Amino acid sequence: MLRREKSQDWLDRLGKESWHLELLISGFSIFLLVQGVTAIETRITLFTNHTEFVDSTFMIVLNSYLRLLQVGMKALMYNLLIHLILRGLWIGAVGLWTVNRNTDLSQLGYTPFFTRVLRRNTMTLDRYIISLDKVCSSIFAFSYLIVFVALCMGLYLGLMSITTQAIFWLNGSDISGYWIYLSALWNILIVTVSIFYIIDFAFMGAMKKVEGLDRIYYPFYKFLSWISLSFIYRTLYYTMLGKKFSRRFIWFIVPFFILLFIGDSFYFRTQPYIPKSSNPRSIIPTYYDDQRDGLTVRLASTPSRYVRDGVVEIFIPIRLKGLGKKIKRHCPDMKPLYTSQFTSDIWANDVDFKWVETEEEVRPYLDCLQHLFDIQLDGSPVDTRPFFHQHPQTTQYGLLHVLDIDTLPRGVHQIEIGLIDSKRVADQDSVFYQPYALFPVWKI
Repeated sequence: MLRREKSQDWLDRLGKESWHLELLISGFSIFLLVQGVTAIETRITLFTNHTEFVDSTFMIVLNSYLRLLQVGMKALMYNLLIHLILRGLWIGAVGLWTVNRNTDLSQLGYTPFFTRVLRRNTMTLDRYIISLDKVCSSIFAFSYLIVFVALCMGLYLGLMSITTQAIFWLNGSDISGYWIYLSALWNILIVTVSIFYIIDFAFMGAMKKVEGLDRIYYPFYKFLSWISLSFIYRTLYYTMLGKKFSRRFIWFIVPFFILLFIGDSFYFRTQPYIPKSSNPRSIIPTYYDDQRDGLTVRLASTPSRYVRDGVVEIFIPIRLKGLGKKIKRHCPDMKPLYTSQFTSDIWANDVDFKWVETEEEVRPYLDCLQHLFDIQLDGSPVDTRPFFHQHPQTTQYGLLHVLDIDTLPRGVHQIEIGLIDSKRVADQDSVFYQPYALFPVWKI
């Protein structure tokens, strides 16, 4: 009994002084998160650059997990910033309370009507300080609850990816027929169960309140509780759920994540008479290495829009996420150089990798990729001999074309890249041309 009283006294003292720790942790965390969000964005860019050749569920899910981590860090940063502002307001109110503890509206000379209104709508300074303290402490707890919710969602994605890859690996990477259906069925099951778990979490244990359904839901609840590491935040969640005041924050979790996911997609259109798409009279900075500011090359790039040495280098990244199916249609006999899409520098996997060293070995791969693109200079086709190349700034892999424009006059010249695709239409092979990239360069 004495031990329990001492523990209670210690918690009471800790609760009274917790605002010191809240301010310290909030300020320090915001500083780290500002740096961390930038670092995560850089890592996502590098990850995207290194996986442009990859077209797999594993990489898609892993990329989604990194995006989710970025959203979770932003959520924590925004919440802690709000907490820091409100806690500062609380400190100001406490300081004012030490000077003047009473709010005497009768001395202000207002009419009886407004005096009654203000007395009804204005709380005393004591209650105001207590309410602010409750709000700040709840926001602080809510902030870290959101972090574990984001972690939980990431673990779901990881489970789906790992099990899908395991199914294909157990069958020798055969991704056809029965194994595709098995993988799809497993993912549908996980998503369905996860939806019920999210409903139960967001709506304050709705699945646990229905007699008969609770027994059916229990095995899935135990399984997903283990996957989501809910034992870490379960006490925090149910403690907030047990109080009417903090329960409102639980209702806000799902809308808060939706707002963070779609918030960056909104922007103002301020120039209705200027086209955003690529056209012969537009200069798009992402096509030029000296103006792109470290962003990923999406379609094509050249070192600068000003050419001084008589040659133009054009880099075209090969992105299987967008070109994979076209490559398979265009070159059905071309075999991948490696089959496993995930490896490590710790162990060598040369058995899985096909080495190509001679011109005869390289030529089929180069020809296949080269014939996907049609390059034109000022409307005339250009025949170049490309090279495999890794972009020095973005580390992307692709083709490097070198165009000789030494004999062309000074001034602007248009470079147009088209995408060649072959499809079977009405039992006949047809070739389609699709505009891919368009940008000008100036010979000086």
